[in-house]
Amino acid sequence: MLFSCLTNNNKESYECVVCFNPFLLDQSPVRSDRILSTPCVNPYCQQSVCTDCIFKNIEHDINNNHCHEMKCVSCQTSYDSENVLEFLKGFSHEVADKYNTILFWKVLENNKGFVRCAHGCGSGVIADEHAQIVTCDKCHKKTCFVCKTKCHEGLTCDEMQDYGSSTIQRKSSDLYDIEQESDNPFLLDQNERRILEISQEKKALALIHQITKECPNCHLRFEKVEEDCDHVKCVCNFEFCWSCGADHKLILEKDNSYHRPTCRFHTRNINQ
Repeated sequence: MLFSCLTNNNKESYECVVCFNPFLLDQSPVRSDRILSTPCVNPYCQQSVCTDCIFKNIEHDINNNHCHEMKCVSCQTSYDSENVLEFLKGFSHEVADKYNTILFWKVLENNKGFVRCAHGCGSGVIADEHAQIVTCDKCHKKTCFVCKTKCHEGLTCDEMQDYGSSTIQRKSSDLYDIEQESDNPFLLDQNERRILEISQEKKALALIHQITKECPNCHLRFEKVEEDCDHVKCVCNFEFCWSCGADHKLILEKDNSYHRPTCRFHTRNINQ
């Protein structure tokens, strides 16, 4: 319920529905420097909530990153951002500047080609939408344009997310250079070392798959010893073609048409 009364100076006073303290409207000399008495478009709210409570509520939302859902504490109507900015200018230029900066970043982030620098320098980059890695003009460090985290060369975005992209990371190749140049490799923190290890493990696995083959029988991977011969024998005694994996025993019993059609030892490929 809204209460009003007349003060000794014959000025109408209202009771705030939040703090229950009496307050005068903006036209009074008490707050004559304010541009708006409330950001709310509802005229009733000008007489229901004091400016102190409105300001504290808005400041709390700004400091806690709730700017997208700021509402009137009286009627729950969403605030218009321009009205909020005008209200803050009459109350605190510092908070108004902070809110204005948030609005500026919001406009930038609606641009599909924009990404904040993941290194926390306070800047950002507008790049081509097809870019994968961008370099900040301010700190000259690299950010992954796809997942918006620090550059993670050697790891895919999914691998980075599985590991924990919220942790501050460095480019894995840079980590390798740092560790090689440093007299004390333990200068790298545990997270940085793990990123490097994962990257190196991934490269090692790629190399293993490149130079080894899996036995079609027991699925053990091994490397071919004799480069010139594609007839190989696994430790499980299964013999097969290194090029296509065809059963060597079946080939001997039948003919070369039992190689895979794409194999260079297939009958039609030999006769060409």
